[in-house]
Amino acid sequence: MVSWSTIQSALLFFGPMLLPRVIAFYRSLRAPTNAQRVPVSPEASRALNLIFASAVVSLIFTLPYFTPNNIFSKTGSRLQTPTNVLFNRLSALTPQDEALRNVFSTGGLEARLQYLRFGPEVLCNCPLVDDPKAHDVGTNYLICALPSLLKTHLMHLLFLGLATSTIIGGSSAARWRTAAILSAIAVMIADVSSVATYEHQRNARAATFGEVENFFWTRYLVSHLSICVVDAVLGLAIWASATNRAFVIPPSPALILEAQTKAFEKSLAKFRSLSAVRNVVMREAGFRNRVSDYWRQEGDIMHEVLEERDVVEAMNEVLAKMDVDGVTNEADAFVNQFMPEFRTEGTAAI
Repeated sequence: MVSWSTIQSALLFFGPMLLPRVIAFYRSLRAPTNAQRVPVSPEASRALNLIFASAVVSLIFTLPYFTPNNIFSKTGSRLQTPTNVLFNRLSALTPQDEALRNVFSTGGLEARLQYLRFGPEVLCNCPLVDDPKAHDVGTNYLICALPSLLKTHLMHLLFLGLATSTIIGGSSAARWRTAAILSAIAVMIADVSSVATYEHQRNARAATFGEVENFFWTRYLVSHLSICVVDAVLGLAIWASATNRAFVIPPSPALILEAQTKAFEKSLAKFRSLSAVRNVVMREAGFRNRVSDYWRQEGDIMHEVLEERDVVEAMNEVLAKMDVDGVTNEADAFVNQFMPEFRTEGTAAI
């Protein structure tokens, strides 16, 4: 069990790094959920591809072909089975099996217990162990097992670091960099701690193969699946934030002011262009006469249309159904909202 002091130490260490993320997550939940959906950017696509590749590689390593063999499960033997009988049950012996046979012959039950804890690779290739029965053999095996334990997690950290970098993943992935690194480190610490604190003597009382606790193979499977889970959650978070489906960060007042200023500048440029075109038209006699003729013809046409019987009847029906008082009140409220001072001054003058 993890002690309270260990939890406090972990909170003191990871708290300053996790607190800003928690605050940002809380603000994102309070942000408007009707943000406009956007497609995944090329940078976010690259980040998602890297994370997907990391998850697929970890998942592939959980397949039986890539999982180290367990000689006891392969032969269905008990932990106390004699060494010669155990290896005679194998159809063919590999160089690793020969080395493991020598370790079992020399180390006895202790070597088999360490085998269930560290796996075959460490027992066959650890240069620090001369006598598998020595009292410090567990520590030496742990030192030899650390490179293989850390290799997988360091590669995972490399994938996440590349995926959440600003150059490759862009801002959508970079905002999750701290959470991704801390999650990968937490999985690595949990994996190493489980091996370091495992009590291998608990298998000494196993009378049948069904009672044996195959710690190494269970830990191997769980560690790779944990990496897949971390990648899946991180990929979902990046996709949701990149498409504005969740974790939307409201724009700062400075960005809002900048966007509105740009919109006003565009409108002002259009008005200036329209004013320039109008000045050109009104200064040239031919254009001015054409404009006058157009509006004169437009007035005549509309006058004729409005005098038609069908149009008059339709307009009367619309006016009969219209709430004139409501429209008048809405118009008055609209004018009062945008020009209250003008209305007040005009009323005082009257």
